[in-house]
Parts: sequence; C-alpha cells; structure tokens
Amino acid sequence: NGHDSIVQILLTNGADVNFCDEKGFSSLYAACHDGHDSIVQLLLNNGADVNLCDEKGFSPLYVACQNGHDATVQLLLNNGADVNLCDEKGFSPLFVACQNGHDSIVQILLNNGADVTLCHEKGFSPLYVACQNGNDSIVQILLNNGADVNLCDEKGFSPLNVACQNGHDTTVQLLLKNGADVNLCDEKGFSPLYVACQNGQHSIAQILLNNGTDVNLCNKKGFSPLYVACQKGHDSIVQILLKSGADVNLCDEKGFSPLFVACQNGHDSIVQILLINGADVNLCNEKGFSPLYVACHNGHDSIVQILLNNGADVNLCNEKGFSSLYVACQNGHDSIVQILLNNGADVNLCNEKGFSPLYVACQKGHDSIVQILLNNGDDVNLCNEKGFSPLFVACQNGRHSIVQILLNNGADVNLCNEKGFSPLYAACYDGHDTSVQLLLNNGADVNLCNEKGFSPLYAACYDGHDTSVQILLNNGADLNLCNEKGFSPLYVACQNGHDSIVQILLNNGADVNLCNEKGFSPLYVSFQKGHDSIVQILLNNGADVNLCDEKGFSPLYVACQNGNDSIVQILLKNGADVTLCNEEGFSPLYVACQNGHDSIVQILLNNGADVNLCDEKGFSPLYVACQNGSDSIVQILLNNGADVNLCNEKGFSPLNKACQKGHDSIVQILLNNGADVNLCNKKGFSPLYVACQNGHDSIVQILLINGADVTLCNEKGFSPLYVACQNGHDSIVQILLNNGADVNLCSKKGFSPLYVACQNGHDSIVQILLTNGADVNLCNEKGFSPLYVACQNGHDSIVQILLNNGADVNLCNKKGCSPLYVACQKGHDSIVRILLNNGADVNLCNKKGI
Repeated sequence: NGHDSIVQILLTNGADVNFCDEKGFSSLYAACHDGHDSIVQLLLNNGADVNLCDEKGFSPLYVACQNGHDATVQLLLNNGADVNLCDEKGFSPLFVACQNGHDSIVQILLNNGADVTLCHEKGFSPLYVACQNGNDSIVQILLNNGADVNLCDEKGFSPLNVACQNGHDTTVQLLLKNGADVNLCDEKGFSPLYVACQNGQHSIAQILLNNGTDVNLCNKKGFSPLYVACQKGHDSIVQILLKSGADVNLCDEKGFSPLFVACQNGHDSIVQILLINGADVNLCNEKGFSPLYVACHNGHDSIVQILLNNGADVNLCNEKGFSSLYVACQNGHDSIVQILLNNGADVNLCNEKGFSPLYVACQKGHDSIVQILLNNGDDVNLCNEKGFSPLFVACQNGRHSIVQILLNNGADVNLCNEKGFSPLYAACYDGHDTSVQLLLNNGADVNLCNEKGFSPLYAACYDGHDTSVQILLNNGADLNLCNEKGFSPLYVACQNGHDSIVQILLNNGADVNLCNEKGFSPLYVSFQKGHDSIVQILLNNGADVNLCDEKGFSPLYVACQNGNDSIVQILLKNGADVTLCNEEGFSPLYVACQNGHDSIVQILLNNGADVNLCDEKGFSPLYVACQNGSDSIVQILLNNGADVNLCNEKGFSPLNKACQKGHDSIVQILLNNGADVNLCNKKGFSPLYVACQNGHDSIVQILLINGADVTLCNEKGFSPLYVACQNGHDSIVQILLNNGADVNLCSKKGFSPLYVACQNGHDSIVQILLTNGADVNLCNEKGFSPLYVACQNGHDSIVQILLNNGADVNLCNKKGCSPLYVACQKGHDSIVRILLNNGADVNLCNKKGI
C-alpha cells in the first residue's frame, strides 16, 4: 500500500524482510508490483533477497517489468537482480516487457545484459512476442541488440510468420530489412505468404512478394497460397498472387485445385478471376470430383453458369459415376438442374450402381425436379442394378405427389425389382395409404407377390397398417394368399398383435384355421405371443381350439408352457382338450409343472387334467415338478391324487429324483405323503444312494429318519457308504456309520469302502473308516488291498495312515505284486521310502519272478 514510514518502523522492530505468504509472494515482490520505489530501496537496504521468487517462479524484477515500472527495474538491477531469471515456464523479464510493450524497460534490460535470444518452454522469443503484438519500436530495439530474426518457436513458427498472421505491416517490413527469411516455413510447411493469404492480409502479401517470396510454396499437404486465398474468398490477394506468377492449376495432395475450392465455397468473382487466368475448368481431384460437380453439390447457381460458359464438361462423372446432374437432383437444386439440362446434361446418365438422376430425385422427394427431368426426356422406368425403379423408391418413401407425377408420365405400375418386390408392396409395407390407393387406381396388381410369396396384403398386415389393409381388400386382395412357407395375412397379423387387422380380415372371410407348413395356426401363434384379445377374437370366429401343429403341440400346451393364465382360461372355456398330448406324450399339465406355473397347474386340475398322465418315457407331472424343485406344485399334485411312487420307464421315482437334485423340502413332502423310502430304480439305485452320491447331507438325514435301509446296495453291490466314500463326502460317511452302515460291506467284485477311499485319495474318510473298524487288509477279488491301491495312485499320507493302522506291508495281489512293487513301477519315490521304513521286503518278487 506504499506506506514507507510504517515499513521502516516494522523493519526497525525486527520484521522478517524476506517473509513470504502461502503463495511465495515476498514484501519486495509486492512493492515492485505496484512500483513503490522508496519502499523497494528500504527493503533492499534491509537485506531483502532481490531474486526471491514466488511459487510459480515470478521474481521482483519480472513483475516490475510486467507492470512497466522503469525506475523500480533500474533499482533492482543496481542491487543485483538476475536479469535473465525466468519463471517456471521460461518467461524472462525481457519477454514480459516485450509482451506488454514497455520500450524503455526493454532498453534498460538489454543495457544490463538481458539475453535477447532467451526463449520460454515453447520456444517463444522476446522478438516473437513483440512481432505478435506489433510493437515496432521494441522489434527495432531487439534487432539492434542482436536478436535472431529467424529464431522460431518449437513448432517452427518464425517472428515473420506471426507478424504476417496478425497483420502488422510495418513489423513485417522491419523484419525483412533485418534479414528475415521470407520463405521460412513452420513444421507443417506454412510459409509467411501462406499465413498472410489465409488471414486476408493484402498489403503484407504484396510486401512479401516484393521481397522475393516463393509464390507457389506449398505446405506439407500441398496447399498453396493461392489455394488458401481462394478458399477464404480474398479476391484482391488472388489477383496479386496470379500477377506474381502463382500456378493457377497447382493442386494439393488430394488433387483439389484453387478453382475447385473457390467453387466449393461459392466465391463467384474468384472463379471468374481463375478462369480468366487459365484455370483448367475440368481439373478433377483424385476421386474424380470436378469444379462443376462441387458447385452443383453446394447449390451455387451463378458459378455453375460461369463454369459451363467456360467449357466445363456437363457429363463428367466422379470415380463412382456420380454426375453433376445427379448431385444437383440429390440435393434439390432445381435451378441448377435446369441449367445443366439446358447445357446438354444426359438426363439418364446413371452411376456405377445404376442410380439415375430421376431415381435420386424421387428418393429425396424433390417434386419439381422430377417434373423437370421428365419434361426433358427422362426414362421413367430406368431401374438400378437391383431392379429398383423410380416409382418403387417414391412409394417406399411415401412421396405421394411424385408417385402421381410418375404414373402420369407412363411409369410401369407393376415393375418389380430383382426379388419381385412391387411398388404396391413397398407402399403397403410402410403404410403409405395414399400411394397404395394411387397405385391401385392406376392398375397395380393387388395380388402380385415377391419371389418368396409375400403379397402386398401380407406386408400391410405385418406392420399393422389398417387403412392399407382395407384399401387392398376393397380392391380384390386375396385374404388367404400365403407365402411359400404357408404364412397367411391373418397369421402374421395375429403374430404381431394387430387386433383391428385381425378383425378386418375375419370380417372379410379369412380362413381362421389356415395353418403354415409346420401346422402353426393363427390361434397357436396368438397365444404363443400372449395376445389375449386376439385369442378371443379368433375363438369367437370359429378357431379350432384343439388344432395342433405337426409335432402335436396344441394351443393349450403352448399357453401352459408360456405361463399365460388368462389364455389358458379362455381356451378351456372354449373346449380345449386338457389331456391332449404332443407326439412325445407331454401333456399341458406336464409342461405347466415343468415350467413352474403353479396357478395354471391348479386351473388344469380343476378342469379335469389327469394328474398321473405320463409321457412316452413314463415321466409324470409329479416327477418333473420334483426334478425342477417346485415345492408348491408338488403339494398341489399330491393334494389332487398324484401317485407318489409312480416311476418312469427306468424305475426312477419322484423321491429318487428329488434326492438326486438336492430338494430337501420336496423330499420331506413326498415322505409325508407316503413315498417308499427304499424304492430303487431298475439298476438298484435307492433314494439314499443318490443322495449320498451327490453329497446332500440334510437329505441323507431325512431319509434315515424315515427308515431308509443304510445297507441297500445297487445291482453291482455298491452301498450308500461306498458311493459316499468314492466321492469324498466326509460328513455323509460319518452319518451313515452313525446309523449302522456296515463299514466292510463290499461290492460284488470285493471293493470295500476303505479301498475306494484309498483309491481316490480321501485321507479324512480313510481315517473315519479305520476309526470305525474298517478291515485294513480287506482285498478285492483280484487281491488288491487298500495299501496296494494307495501306493499305486501315489497317496503318500494315506499309505502312512494305513501302515499306522496295521496294514500288511508285504500283502500281494493274486499275481504276487506287492505294494512296494507297484510304487516302484509308478515311480513314487516317497512311498517307496515309507514302505521300506516300515519293513517292506525289498526282494519280494511277483509270480513271474520280477
């Protein structure tokens, strides 16, 4: 605040002269910022650090230069300020003085050794910023003090470039007088002349040309000064460049010429200048786009006329065959279309895919252009390579007025594309009612189908166009005409849920039971899709409620499968056969149980469904409900008399399946309703066996509590305990032993529970079995002991457990092979050591003496 006396008092009383705030601003910095010279002197006299910077590297000298305090700057320099001390981004005191136009400070700094070439981090020099801002006097000072006139920034932009860019004429003159390279380009190839032309700097362009600049020097993409002047519409600069020898046909890397870009941007006067100076009126770019094409594309009428007056080829096409007339028609430029036709444009000239000017005009809906083309001899029936006619595309896009124009001019109303789609079909598919009526009034075949048999009526029904449907029917459409797969208009209307169309078709005599090639009826597809109201309409009109498809699926079956209660009710009220099965014997009740639809199961049972009706393999509704874990359905079926012990053809009972799948609650429900706990399938698998096999502990407990025979074996003699040991279910093994399982009960080939536990490496189960009295040396029919199989499979820990529990280390199988023999054979080093440590006979041979 400039209070000198207070500053003195504070310093006298011990104030820290270099104390900074949180951002690093010192007292000296503050005084320099506002130019309080006397305070600056006081602080310096009291030891202020003249080069102490803030957190961003701004020094007291920097801020004094920035704010134009000449005396403060001199004072700081006299007291040792570093004249070249830069901030964190490399801005020096000289740079900021030049930037802000402080001539006298620039001179002071240079007199005190400022580095005139010191640039900031992006390469901007003091001279660069002075030129950027047009400070001629500073530019002169810098140049007088050795500034490099051609020193560029990191992107190659020179002081001359930036002066040209910003329109500083006198600065440009100064630089050139001091040796600036007039053709020095930046990293992208932009020269001073290019930049001046781009920015419309007329006088600077002239100065540069007077100083020998290359008038045709292009950037790295081939853009010349003339090109950019034409692009930007700088007429006077274009004139200067051409007078100075600019190549009027010099193109960029993609072949765009100055004339092209002038035409593209609608610069009439420049187009005229270029043509007068020899521009090639038909010079195309690399893709064949001509100046005339781009003028037509963008709707520049006057330029089109100028080009044609100067010899432009009116039928010159690009590489894909698009002509100037085509693009004018595409973009709706009426007056240009007429100009082109007046100058000989081929009205039927198509692109490489056969699209004509008339086609694209019809597609885009340009009525007046369509009329102009037809008045000039256009072929109204000229189709593209896929057979689409102008009339077709007009109908497809709902261009009613164009449809009428085309028909008035002889368009073939029934001309189809290569796949047989007619104009009427296209109009019906998209619901263009007016066009539909126009076509029919002009002789369209109402029943003309495409190659797959789809009729116009089918198309209208498919997308739900009620009015079009009625128009077609009023004009004699065959309402039962099916496609090649037998789909009728009624079927597709039902499939897509169009109630009103279904009613219209039925009112006009549609066959309500007409099925497709797979036997699907309109009723079938309606309930399959869940269209309740259409189901009712069809039934009210005589639909056969029991009409099945080729695989025997009835309407009721599919409704039950999909879980649609309301449709099931409707079908039953209309006489649906509740016991009608498909070819595999699946009933509606079965499929409802299979998919877990409780309410439908109850509805079917209330309507007389046979609760025990099985499919051809003997699967009952109860069985499938148990399989899928539907507790509530299981209870409903049992409450309605389901046979709880009814087995399929392989003897699997509902209880067996519930045990296999682990459905605890269903197992309890079945047992509470009299299920035979020991009922086995044809291979002797009991409910307890499958529960043990799959590791369902809680179900094992439930079965045992309800009297399951713990020793009941399958046809090969495998017991529940055996299979639990085989699969490693420790807790189930313990439960079974606690409930009286015979620990040594072997299969028909003599495999014991201990053997299989050793075979599969279940250490904990081996220990449980031995603790419960398992015979450690019990062998199978071929003499293989638990120890032998453990050695064979490399289970070290089990080998040790068995030996600790009295296993005979030298017990051989019937071929005389010992545990040590098989361990050696399989390469189990650690087991060999264990056996030898436990007394194995190292020389014991088998029966072949090995």
